[in-house]
Amino acid sequence: MSVSFKVELASNGRAKCKKSKEKIAKGELRVGRVAPNPFKEGETMTSWYKLLPFFEMQQKQRKTTKKLESIDELEGFDSL
Repeated sequence: MSVSFKVELASNGRAKCKKSKEKIAKGELRVGRVAPNPFKEGETMTSWYKLLPFFEMQQKQRKTTKKLESIDELEGFDSL
């Protein structure tokens, strides 16, 4: 199972940005990094980010870490 990305409008205001720790308001655009869940084998875990902190995080990652290369990799982009 590999890392993937998705984008959507927040359905409620409960999620927090993984980088900035700020709440993501209902209706705000958010980007999710979907990765294998280290606590449950075979399941995935989504880490949510506000837009700017997501791209700041992408710039600082190691060269070997999966990065978003194009909008084609963003699940849900076409339905925004």
